[in-house]
Amino acid sequence: MPRFRTVLSSLVICAALGLVSAVCACSSTGSAKRATVTFERQGGTTTDFPVEVVATPEDRARGLMFRKSLGESEGMLFLFPREQSLAFWMKNTFISLDMIFVSSDWRVVGVLKNVPPLTEDRRMVDAPSQYVLEFVGGFAERNRIEPGNRVIVSGQLPHSH
Repeated sequence: MPRFRTVLSSLVICAALGLVSAVCACSSTGSAKRATVTFERQGGTTTDFPVEVVATPEDRARGLMFRKSLGESEGMLFLFPREQSLAFWMKNTFISLDMIFVSSDWRVVGVLKNVPPLTEDRRMVDAPSQYVLEFVGGFAERNRIEPGNRVIVSGQLPHSH
């Protein structure tokens, strides 16, 4: 019986350590990198907007899914390893979004406004991009964001995978 208790105790300790490791892993991926984005457009620049930065395939796939709200001037910056034709969908995304597609030289190449939530329709623009910014629907219109605007990012960006 003592050997059984020792094995059982070891299993309980291993399970507890596994749980602690899982919680630590979740909190480290949950603490997304942050940056600030400013748009340079005809007539000046916008104010600074805080964004979460996602650069791994897993974080990009999750994006803003399952979020119930997003601040009016907060967003998410998706980093990709190279410029390409990018498509997004709104599966499990509960918030109408504006998607701002940005080229490798940080110029807006396309804007999709008020994309409806909870659809699996592919959303894309006609130009290749390396970065995509997502903000709550109406953001692009309120801030006069258009193709040709320059995007300025403050903060250290991680390498995308």
